[in-house]
Amino acid sequence: MLAVFDLDETLISVDCASEWSRYMVEMNWAGDSFLESEALLMEKYHAGELDMNDYMLFMLQPLIGMHMNDVYKHGQIFAKKYIEKHMYKAAKQEVEEYLKAEDTVIVVSASPIFIVKPIAALFGISDVLAIDIETCDQGKITGRTEGTLTYRDGKVVRLKEWLGQDTKAIETARFYSDSSNDLALLQSVGYPYVVNPDKRLKEQAVKDNWPILNWQ
Repeated sequence: MLAVFDLDETLISVDCASEWSRYMVEMNWAGDSFLESEALLMEKYHAGELDMNDYMLFMLQPLIGMHMNDVYKHGQIFAKKYIEKHMYKAAKQEVEEYLKAEDTVIVVSASPIFIVKPIAALFGISDVLAIDIETCDQGKITGRTEGTLTYRDGKVVRLKEWLGQDTKAIETARFYSDSSNDLALLQSVGYPYVVNPDKRLKEQAVKDNWPILNWQ
């Protein structure tokens, strides 16, 4: 069986990209005004109006010129310090059940890979699809993304690419998400589950009789 999980406000009770922004300010990579601008962009996200390309260009600005390996190391520190305390207990139990059954478990998130992968590892999940970051030949971050963004329809595209010839697995897969931004993938899998859903997603779940989970 294939079990697919969104990350922010599905497995964890916060948005990891927003928390990462606070981490960058704490590290003096960005100023306090960065948080104000990020909050405005997140308002657009929750309204379903965010251009993810614009968000990522903004978010990556403080990291331009840093080596990706160094950023990954910070991602591991960040996951332990900022995120571990926000892991939903019910989510951890659900993931553990799939892992015990030796099912395929993957996180598909619209956040950058260098923070999604360390957070997924806290749950024991090694397979991750997230926003990939462009680096130059020296391994330094350019400030741009790479490939299809794992956002909205992009999550479906990337998951099908990851499955390769086994694309029919998506028809029997389970996908857990809190966000109406994930409707495309929820409607693509055989078994959609909504977790602490936003208003629009809850309405859709009731309409389509999808299971609604309250994770804490």
